Amino acid sequence: MLLRNEVTEVLNGFEKRMKFINIVRNIVEYKYSDAIRSIFGNGEEKDKFTNLILSVMVFIKERTLGEDLDCTLADIKHFLDEIIPIFLDNEQYDTEYIAKYIVVEILQHGGEISAFQSFNSHTMSFEMMPIRLIDEKNGKYTLTDDAFDFLFRIKDIDSTLDYSVTRFKMQEYMKRDNYSEALEQSRELV
Repeated sequence: MLLRNEVTEVLNGFEKRMKFINIVRNIVEYKYSDAIRSIFGNGEEKDKFTNLILSVMVFIKERTLGEDLDCTLADIKHFLDEIIPIFLDNEQYDTEYIAKYIVVEILQHGGEISAFQSFNSHTMSFEMMPIRLIDEKNGKYTLTDDAFDFLFRIKDIDSTLDYSVTRFKMQEYMKRDNYSEALEQSRELV
């Protein structure tokens, strides 16, 4: 049985982990309309559509971090014109409709802020955590800070953070007097 301070340590910052999970849920748990189903089908094809959603998020991120700083629905449509042939074998699709559907129905959650019940380590209670992935102003779309953070983290975990995570694990093993595991992490660093 865990002691009270160990429980507090385990749950410290838990809401940040849940925010990451809730962003994923927001991206993968969407209404799959009949029109989208007719283009992408069911089963594995729905997975392709989810990949397309994430691709659009990455496009918006790259576009708004670049020189232009603007990303309109027309920009997203042009991006989809280029990328959809990679995802689909058929040519029966309307990229303007798909762009609107991804942006409005999924990334903007139909105009409503989605919220998920998550544990908050500060209040030690469950609370509704709002998730918003995209903002729109004058027909120009930008990702929210949460969406940027999410995209950077999922890309950087394997590359940039691998060294830091291994080092962190080694330090944590040393704090807990687990020197055999700390030594193993040290070898991995080398």
